[in-house]
Amino acid sequence: MDPNLKNIHGLYRHACPNCHGVIDDIRLSFKAPCTKDLSDDVFAKIIKEVDIRDYYKLIRAYASNVKEVKYLKNILEIEEKVKELEEFFSKATNGSRFWSAQRTWARRVLKGKSFSVIAPTGMGKTTFGLVTALYFAIKNRGNNSKIYLVFPTTPLLKQAYEKLLNYVDRLSVSVRILAFHGRMSKKEREVVLKSIDEGEFDILLTTSMFLHRYHELLKKHKYSFIMVDDVDAILRSGKSIRLLLEILGFKPEEIDAALQLIKLRAQLATRMNEDEKKKIEREVNKLERIVENARNRVKTVVVVSSATGRPRGIYPKLFRVLLGFEAGSRGEAIRNIVDTYMIPYKDHLQQLLEIVRRLGSGGLVYVPVDKGIEYAEEIADYLRSNGVRAEAFHSKKNIAILEGFMHGDIDVLVGVATYYGVMVRGLDLPERVRYAIFVGVPRHKFSTRLEKPRPGDILRVLSILRDVAEGDEKKRIELMIGRLSSRLRRLTQAAVAKLGEELRKAISGEPYEKSPLLEMLIDAWKQARELLARKDIQERLKQSGDIALVEENGSTYLLIPDVATYIQASGRTSRLYPGGITKGLSIILVDDIRLLNGLIKRMRWLFEDLEFKPFDQIDLKKILEEIDKDRERVRKILSGEIAVDKTVEISKSALLIVESPNKARTIANFFGKPSVRIIGDGIKVYDVTTGDYVLSIVASIGHVYDLVVDEGIDGVVIIDGRFVPVYTDIKKCNDCGHQFTDDPVDEEDLKCPRCGSKNITRKLQVIRALQELASEVDLVFIGTDPDTEGEKIGWDLKVLLEPYTREIKRIEFHEITRRAILNAIRNPRDFDMRLVEAQIIRRVEDRWLGFSLSRKLWYDLWPYYCAKYLVEKKKVNIDCCREINRNLSAGRVQTPVLGYVILRAEQSKRPRDFGLLKYEAVVADGLFTIELTQEVIDSLNIKKPKELVGRNVVVREVKSVEEEVNPLPPFTTDTLLAEASLRLGLSSTRAMQIAQELFELGFITYHRTDSTRVSDTGINVAKQWLQEKYGEEYTKVFKPRTWGVGGAHEAIRPTRPIDADRLRELVREGIIQPVRPLTKYHYLLYDLIFRRFIASQMIPSIIVKQVLEVSLENYKTVIERPIAIKRYGFLEIYPIIEPQPPIKPGTYPITSAVERKPPLARFHDVIKWMKEQGIGRPSTYAKIIQTLIDRKYVTVTKRQKALLPMPRAYYVYNFLTKYFKDVVSVETTRRLEELMKLVEEGKYDYQEILRQIYNEVVNKVINVKSDNERKMVCPM
Repeated sequence: MDPNLKNIHGLYRHACPNCHGVIDDIRLSFKAPCTKDLSDDVFAKIIKEVDIRDYYKLIRAYASNVKEVKYLKNILEIEEKVKELEEFFSKATNGSRFWSAQRTWARRVLKGKSFSVIAPTGMGKTTFGLVTALYFAIKNRGNNSKIYLVFPTTPLLKQAYEKLLNYVDRLSVSVRILAFHGRMSKKEREVVLKSIDEGEFDILLTTSMFLHRYHELLKKHKYSFIMVDDVDAILRSGKSIRLLLEILGFKPEEIDAALQLIKLRAQLATRMNEDEKKKIEREVNKLERIVENARNRVKTVVVVSSATGRPRGIYPKLFRVLLGFEAGSRGEAIRNIVDTYMIPYKDHLQQLLEIVRRLGSGGLVYVPVDKGIEYAEEIADYLRSNGVRAEAFHSKKNIAILEGFMHGDIDVLVGVATYYGVMVRGLDLPERVRYAIFVGVPRHKFSTRLEKPRPGDILRVLSILRDVAEGDEKKRIELMIGRLSSRLRRLTQAAVAKLGEELRKAISGEPYEKSPLLEMLIDAWKQARELLARKDIQERLKQSGDIALVEENGSTYLLIPDVATYIQASGRTSRLYPGGITKGLSIILVDDIRLLNGLIKRMRWLFEDLEFKPFDQIDLKKILEEIDKDRERVRKILSGEIAVDKTVEISKSALLIVESPNKARTIANFFGKPSVRIIGDGIKVYDVTTGDYVLSIVASIGHVYDLVVDEGIDGVVIIDGRFVPVYTDIKKCNDCGHQFTDDPVDEEDLKCPRCGSKNITRKLQVIRALQELASEVDLVFIGTDPDTEGEKIGWDLKVLLEPYTREIKRIEFHEITRRAILNAIRNPRDFDMRLVEAQIIRRVEDRWLGFSLSRKLWYDLWPYYCAKYLVEKKKVNIDCCREINRNLSAGRVQTPVLGYVILRAEQSKRPRDFGLLKYEAVVADGLFTIELTQEVIDSLNIKKPKELVGRNVVVREVKSVEEEVNPLPPFTTDTLLAEASLRLGLSSTRAMQIAQELFELGFITYHRTDSTRVSDTGINVAKQWLQEKYGEEYTKVFKPRTWGVGGAHEAIRPTRPIDADRLRELVREGIIQPVRPLTKYHYLLYDLIFRRFIASQMIPSIIVKQVLEVSLENYKTVIERPIAIKRYGFLEIYPIIEPQPPIKPGTYPITSAVERKPPLARFHDVIKWMKEQGIGRPSTYAKIIQTLIDRKYVTVTKRQKALLPMPRAYYVYNFLTKYFKDVVSVETTRRLEELMKLVEEGKYDYQEILRQIYNEVVNKVINVKSDNERKMVCPM
């Protein structure tokens, strides 16, 4: 591209990659320095001669040609070090190149960053660690620092040792490598221990057991690089974590300080008085300084593998505080499995044999936990006797069986479906396991007497009992579940086991160690037993349809589907690998249809796209071909047959940037427990793997840049006849909350322009952190909101990050679900400049018109309002009214909305003047009411409502008719805000905030929309919920509707078939764990959205209406009343019609009458009016009303939650319409909205609109004399 200014969309301060000065977005898009550092001629030459896709060559070319190399030097140095390490890696590994993820790890370690590796099997974590160890050993020879590598087992250690020796031979280098393991002779161990003691080594390899036994020996030395390939062994106990930290060089007192810091930070999150809070904050600040000094002193780079379990307790948090990261784990929820079931038509074993023969080798067979190891052995014997090479495998079996399966000598392993079983959690063989067969639905089995329950068992039983309990009993169980689940979730696995042992003692009558939690558990156990013994409860359990109550040997047992075990066990067939996730097949041989129903129901709560298919209805041949194709690919990757260059494109390291921390964390949790890194000023980065990508997820925390206030025309300069916005980073005052963009000449002069505080947070700090992250990866995804504002936020991020990374793409998602996120990152797009330009118009117009009108209010209206109203009328003591007041504002949409609120207030005060006078007459003490308009009142010559009392009304029935009533469409933004105001009494701002949070937590689709369209996914959500509610009868009430057609946007709807009551239960139990707490209003608004949406997918209702002719003297009218519901249809879910008793024909007296004044405008009235007038947008409805409240133009009445204009509103509105009527009229505002829509569609030049707005502002605002009022009170 020719580097000229004609396509510049903005100038960005602090953004030049070389001098951190001002630069345009064209230069940034080419990753280039600013014009001060690099002339246009040289820039054009570089772009012409260098392939801009070659990041290293491009940055090197810029660095070689700038007038003075500054910050570009840092970028180039890291790239050169990475190239050096990659060449070293290639030599060591006989020609292999870095995977994309390995390149990211290299950048981190070369920058001195510690982290947890989240990557699938085959990504080369160990190889990377070994080669990096050699690289550092050679580089650090002069400073006597060591390398320490920790492995989980002796075989893995020996393999690594042999690899290291091979690498040393290939590199022809001299490195002292020591390995210590349990298979060495006593003499060999003594020799190695002596060498370690004397420091005669560069690299040391041991198992984690060595770290525990010989930590004092290890602490003698200083380490530059430590890799722990068995982080579970370290995280298992606080002692292990302390030992590792001390080996790193942290002092015991520093570790204690870090522990105390963690505790005090947790305390600060609780309620306390101000004095106590300040005391703790002082202590926290002191501890933070100690920890910061310790972190700065310890320079060791630590790389750990991902955990297999979920670390709990306080000690694992030390990693985050002292090392800047927290170990994560791979997610079992990432699955690519064809879930099927079969109702056996022959003996279970015969059916199993038939399926195994069809599927072949590479199978896992699971038996229910209540049938145990004996049944697994029986099945293995049966399969072997029929020619299948099968073996039972469990914890007591020789590991050689597993090795035989790995090498293909055994076709099928048979084990028990229990959560912690070796075949459920201990296998990770993506190249070998092809399918899983469950001989019976995985389940928990309890005697109704609950003789030997574990803590988790009691919680499961309570959850089932809650579904069949009623009234206070149900509430009591819900409360108990909430208390128990929240406490049990916080316990470590060892603590839960200890609690279970004490529970067993208590139940059996033995002495036990008392604790509040145990007493709570015992109480829950007693109540569960009592309920399970009741006949009415047992009868309801039998009828529930998704659990089983069975009689065996005179005892009654409860069977509950075991969802967690099914997910884990079936997940063995679908594993992450470099490039994706292997396809797997799962078959359940159903032994109880109720348990299958329960399993499917509960799985749907967790997986939005789950589908169980009958086994005989799948294309088995095609599925097996896909399964085998994946296995062959994995085998080739693991054996090195597939070259990195061919696969790197589908296994990239990537960064995903979203706006909010809630959204980042919600997305990260879809892919397991993320590894968390802390960068910059406390910014959290979540590392996960999706198979396609090793993904880091971070939040920009909203807008990062905005228009400046000290340059051009209110932040816009004119270059070659074009309007170019100038942007800088947003600052926020931490004391008063004010946001601003003022840039100080000197950083030390930065202070809040409102309160003068220097306690300021800058978005520039966020940008620098994001630039650092972007430099680590090969691809950046920008996932800001899917609207024009989101596109512009994303564009700003793109240009600010462009010089620091190789490739940036825009992704768009309208709901935050696992499926939607994966679909988005697999289908990225370029930025839509039409949307960016439309948003530029909106922001510039808002700034120009808002600033110019506001200045008129400050300088010309305020002195008059101050003197005439505040001083003369309200007797406020003000020394001088000439001083300007910046708390007055005006805007294009804000002003007509203010006018509408004032109009409604005037109509309420003087209804007759507006022809809106109404009387409401109550007939026969409330039998029905009739409404009389002003015209009717005048025709009856009535002056006051009481004159109607005693007059007779004649009622005649015209007819009784049946009418079909269709459901309302699902919500758009305006209808949701209106309904939330009407039904829940929520202000538009509060409703919008709650909807934003529900969207970020993944519960609803995008909430800023004017579309009623429903996707196929949405229709399926409704179908699944109706199926669960009505069973096979659901087809009688389900009527799918798309409502709107086409377009990317969708109506506001739930993302999963979970109603509000069920959501509350699942959150209470910990099955769904939102990243922030849900309040009563979250559930209420979600319930509103859910019911409205489900109703929109249901059949119409049929109501019976009574049509009456009502006569009052010479006035006649017809009224219609719903008197019965013949078919409820959607009304059962979303009741909007209430039947009334029928009225018999006859004569009835009016018993009372009142005047009904037009009501003040409420939130929903204003939003509806904006929508009808075509002004405002879904993203601004709430903001506009809130601005009127913030400026004290209107107040919200306590009782009705109505908008009442204040005196200053009249002064402001009358002033604006007197001098600037054309500018703030509804017609002008609507016309501008239409023009911006044309820009979004690419049908209008945005510069032309900016020119029109500029001329309008200059001629119709700035140049208009509007000082008459000011002159009245300030004659000059």
